[in-house]
Amino acid sequence: MFYILYFEIRLGEGKYKYYPISSLMSSREEARELLIQAKEHYPHAGISKLTMFFVSENDDGRQELIEKINQPTQLKDVLGRMY
Repeated sequence: MFYILYFEIRLGEGKYKYYPISSLMSSREEARELLIQAKEHYPHAGISKLTMFFVSENDDGRQELIEKINQPTQLKDVLGRMY
């Protein structure tokens, strides 16, 4: 069994409580740094720790998820635009 652990910043209030407002990150430290910036725009924002399980190295979507995690870290607004 293979698993990928990653983090993202989520909005944290109202009907958009679980809406992601950041790109995916590989470390909690990186998420904490970005959370400081996010709190300026979204005071209720928080860090979510996520785990995705795969049966094999070649499972569908595994490589794509790894590529998303390795992209530059950014914040976006609720409409999806990047800061």
